[in-house]
Parts: sequence; structure tokens; C-alpha cells
Amino acid sequence: MEKKNYRHTYLSCISVNLMAFITGIGYSWSSPCIPKLRDVIDPENNPLGRAATLQEISWITSLHALGSLAGPLLTGTMSKKIGKKKTLIIFSLPQVASSIIMFFAFEVEHFYVARFLLGIGTGCVFSVIPSYVGEISEPAIRGRTSMLNSVLLTAGQTVVLTVGPFVTIRTISLMTLTTSIIFLFTFSFYVPESPYHYVLHGKVDKAKSNLKKWGRTDSTEKELLDIIEICDKSKNEQTIKAILSSRILQRCLIICLGLVSLQSLVGNPAIVAYQQTILDNSSSTIPGETSVIVISILQMIGTYWSTGLVDRWGRKQLLYISYLGLLVSLVILGGYLILIELKVKLEAFFWIPFASILSYIVFYKIGAGPLPWTLSGEIFPPSFKPHLSALTALVMTSVNFLVTLLFPYFLVNVGLGITMWIFAAFGILSLIFIRLAVPETKGKSLIDIQRMLLEGKVALPNFEEENICSEEKELFEVSVNVNLDGR
Repeated sequence: MEKKNYRHTYLSCISVNLMAFITGIGYSWSSPCIPKLRDVIDPENNPLGRAATLQEISWITSLHALGSLAGPLLTGTMSKKIGKKKTLIIFSLPQVASSIIMFFAFEVEHFYVARFLLGIGTGCVFSVIPSYVGEISEPAIRGRTSMLNSVLLTAGQTVVLTVGPFVTIRTISLMTLTTSIIFLFTFSFYVPESPYHYVLHGKVDKAKSNLKKWGRTDSTEKELLDIIEICDKSKNEQTIKAILSSRILQRCLIICLGLVSLQSLVGNPAIVAYQQTILDNSSSTIPGETSVIVISILQMIGTYWSTGLVDRWGRKQLLYISYLGLLVSLVILGGYLILIELKVKLEAFFWIPFASILSYIVFYKIGAGPLPWTLSGEIFPPSFKPHLSALTALVMTSVNFLVTLLFPYFLVNVGLGITMWIFAAFGILSLIFIRLAVPETKGKSLIDIQRMLLEGKVALPNFEEENICSEEKELFEVSVNVNLDGR
């Protein structure tokens, strides 16, 4: 019976994370498609009928990130009022529209609109799906189901990077449209709403019914009482002004906002979007298309492998290893590209660009990419989590947009090698930030983590325990005491 119930939960989590799969395609779409839009010979590959300009390419690439800003701005209020399920369905509709527009696109403005619409659903992927999956998953499998977001996102990237170079832009649009249709069908008809939403709106019977659908037949009454208690306390949620005035919550924000900003500032959105272009410009004898395919397959393997490392090595240690690997990869890649720009003959080292980008992506996937979201789910108090998670996603998508938008201009004005070294400088800053600000949460319940933050055990300036007023301690204790099963 348990295996059957777990299977239902796994299938439901896979269904909702089909939106993450589409987001993965959106993130890496530029790598195989930008070279097509630069092609002036084959109209089948380039529906524009001309080569896209640098400015047009910059906006086509970055508008996906700009569209994703809409998610965090709207999802918090919407999910509270109409539920996470309806919110996710609504945010999948722009993705459907994007696929249709992209299929028929023949003007650059069509690509602008399509990329922006595709990005709108991305905000949901980071601000709604993680909390929804957490609410429907039992503690025994919550760690694995939470990693499905990263796995499906990486799968989307792998598909578009391996298939994209050999098919048209229209074919890629059909791939995303098909995935959206599968999501809408399976999620709408077979996946229930979170029981938390029903309790918040006084529909306890529906919440009880949904708990039974999730297989909680032996503990339905107890879990329902816990959910009711949590929701009753959550109704006394503080205002945004109160959140931002709390020093403890400021500490949580500094940790999470710092991590999601640095994961973009080390160059990931630009390198993912332009990796085929980077490899083509590196004078490597390995074709860019071939390198990208191999890298994408290996990053998928790395993502699966990393799921078993988080609880074995710990969050902080894995972040150290991840950013150290990113730093070394960027320094080596930048140095190689600078020598190429200086016309130094490096034929014997043709493998360096491929190996550097491969190591960069693998190191990113084992720590810098997924762990900021793991930590945000652990250190934010539950009653404040909707607001703080939305703010974190908003900052991440904003920095993502800026890095993607500015990368082509840095490419032209300072060169590819120097740009890689600028990203490497942020890698050094990341290591310092992790040392000073990030707590180790391995093996700790969420209640223990909140108390660790309360006692000032994180090495962050001006946040010692004596600086925390008694009112903030009381506020935090209330939030801690309403956790469920260490959530």
C-alpha cells in the first residue's frame, strides 16, 4: 500500500514539474537557436529571412528572464486566494501561447513576445512548485521529490541541447507545446489541490479527502489537526513591513538573496544560453554542437548523482566545493580564451574549452544551482515563507535577466576571456560569502535551524544574539512552534 501511495505522489510531482521541464528548454533554447537566427542562407532554419542583429539577439535571449519576473510578483497573492493548483494551471497558459507564437513566428517581435510569455511560467517553477511539492509529499520521500524540480529542469535543458541543433525552431516549439498539453491534462484531472489551501478556506472535509488520496489513511486525523493548527497560526501572519524590520528575518534574506544573486553573477545564465557560441569562438577542434550534446548528457548524469550528496556532505561543504570548481573552471576557460584572442597557437590544448564548460556545469549542478532553493525552504519560517520565497525568486530572475542581457555587450567590448574572469571574481566573492553567512543545516530539523538562527550561530556581522530584541525572539518562537514534521 505504501509503495502504491508513494507512486501516486511521485507521479503527481513529476506532473507538476513538467513546467520545470519547459523552463529548462527555455533556459537553453538560445544555445541551439541563436546560431539559426544568425543564418542568412536557410529560411527553414531562420524564419526571419535575415541575420538577427546583436541587439535583437540580446533581447530575444534575455526576455525569457524578464518574463519570469511576473511570476513572483503575482503567485503569492494568487496561490493564497485560488490555490496553488489553479495558479499553476493559469501560469502554464502563457507557455502554451508562447509555443504557438514561436511556431508561426517570422518577425523578431514575434520572438520577443514568445520568449517573454515562456518566461512568465518560470516564476511559478521557483515560487510555487517547491512549496506545493513539500505540502503533498510525506517526510520519508520529501527530499527526493523536492529534487525532481532540478532533475526535470535539467532534463529540459538536455533535450533542447541534444536535439535542438538538428531540428528547426518550429520543431522545438512543438516539443514545448506537447509538454504543456500533457501537463494540463495530467495535472488538471489527476492531481489534487494541497490540503493546506482547503483548510485555510474552511473546507476541512475536502482537505481530509485529499489527504486520503495521498495515502495518509493511517494518520489522516492527526495530520489534519496539525494542518489546522498551522493554518490558524498563519492567519496572524505579519505585514511585509514587519518582516523587513525583523533582524532575524533580515539574516535569512541576506543568506538566500546573496546565494540566488551569486548563482547568476558567476555567469550561469549567460554560459547556459551561449555555450555553443562560446565553444564555436574558442578555436576548439571539437564542433560546438557536438560539445554541447556531450556536456548536456553529462550534466544530466551529474544532476542525478548530486541528489545523494546533499545529506552526505552537507549544504555548506557542497557549496564550497561547487563554487571552488566554478572558480577554477572560469579561470582556466578565461585564460585560454584570452590567449586565443592574442593569436597564441593552442592546438594541442583544443580540449580545454570543452573540459572547462563541462566541469563548470557539473559543479554548478551539484551545489550553486539547487542548494539556494533547498536552504530557502529550510531557513525561512513557515508563516513568512510565501512572501520571502516570492522575493527570493524575484531577485533571482532580475539578476538572471541582467546577466543575460549584458553578456553580448561584454562579449563585444571586453572580450570573452575577460568576461569569464569577471564571472570568476564573483566566484571568489561567493566563497567568502559562504564562509561568513551560510549556516550548515545538515541533519537538523527545521525547528533546530530556526533556533540556530535565533541564537546567532551564523557568522554574520551585526547579528549577534544580544542584538535580537525579545519581541523578535517571541515572534520567531511562534513561527517555529507551528512547523509540521520539521517542515
